[in-house]
Amino acid sequence: IHTKQGGVLMHVVLLGYYGFDNDGDEAILLSIINALKKTHPSIEITVLSNQPEKTRKTYEVHAVNRWRIRDLNTAIRSADGLICGGGSLLQDETGWRSVPYYLSVMQLALLHRKPVFVYAQGIGPIKRNINRKLVQFVLNRVSRITVRDVSSRQFLQKIGVKQPIQIVPDPVFGIELDM
Repeated sequence: IHTKQGGVLMHVVLLGYYGFDNDGDEAILLSIINALKKTHPSIEITVLSNQPEKTRKTYEVHAVNRWRIRDLNTAIRSADGLICGGGSLLQDETGWRSVPYYLSVMQLALLHRKPVFVYAQGIGPIKRNINRKLVQFVLNRVSRITVRDVSSRQFLQKIGVKQPIQIVPDPVFGIELDM
């Protein structure tokens, strides 16, 4: 993973719906970790997790509690960048707190002047107008945005995200299974 300035990220923080025992999200996490380690074998990875101990043992990465702001802040401050994804994190269908939570973590990274990558997201639905405005505000400041489908890109463009938005496959399609 390269920054806009061409630098390689050597320590990344991964933000997603990790540590909730959701098989789909854990498969996404596994895929991202494997891809990062394959591309950059010496990369240091810290996952923001609901169950940091379990995440640490399962994936052999650093993990911190996603709800402890001090730990979260320390992890981001010491990292070279934040990767937010995959999954459908930016949506308010399953609850009003998802959008503000993920955007606040991205904004924290931006305040620390860290590059933020929105990776392989499925965006929406976002019904609340305030959430749409917050998404527009934060995503217009990130380093790179990739989404899983055309409708996610169209939605972001419709709400005023001016950044280039690339469509990429869902990370789970890259999982290599031992058979």
